[in-house]
Amino acid sequence: MNTIYNDILIEKYTIMPNHLHMMISIETADLSGASGSPLPTNSKLSRHVGTLKRFCNKQIGNNIWQTGFHDHIIRNEEDYLHHLQYIEENPRKWLIGKDEYYA
Repeated sequence: MNTIYNDILIEKYTIMPNHLHMMISIETADLSGASGSPLPTNSKLSRHVGTLKRFCNKQIGNNIWQTGFHDHIIRNEEDYLHHLQYIEENPRKWLIGKDEYYA
């Protein structure tokens, strides 16, 4: 249960040997112009990811993060299910050497 940020939920995550995958839901009233669609780059997401990175770096005592990260705004249920499945299956891909970040 999230007791600090009531507008953020980690839907799914997996920690890999050299990277992680995380699906984050952010309830927001920040809308763009007349269409009312979500902003393409959510500044709230960037702030929270930055806070997470700083917290982890402080706890570990070293910078462990790459300079950028790949993000994707999920647009519909099919996209959501695709990414959910990817996060669930990624550890199995790693074990057989088929993960894109396998070294």
